[in-house]
Amino acid sequence: MPNRTRPVEKIAKATAKCSVEAAAYGKCVLADYNAVHKDMCVKEFMRLKDCVLVSEAQRRSHIGERGAGPPMVIAWRYGI
Repeated sequence: MPNRTRPVEKIAKATAKCSVEAAAYGKCVLADYNAVHKDMCVKEFMRLKDCVLVSEAQRRSHIGERGAGPPMVIAWRYGI
């Protein structure tokens, strides 16, 4: 049986391609880390999330997995 990739490893690989978005999200949270609250950095988080989803979709399409291709909303938003 081949080695299975753990979900956290998939997220780490996808996030590695989104360093700009991750840095922006981190800066936003760090700006007022003593008073972090829900939806404080929602705009930055959604950009990071979208980047990770696109990165994972591109990886899947590259290796021919089912469900390949970026979701249409993300593709439209970023002109992919």
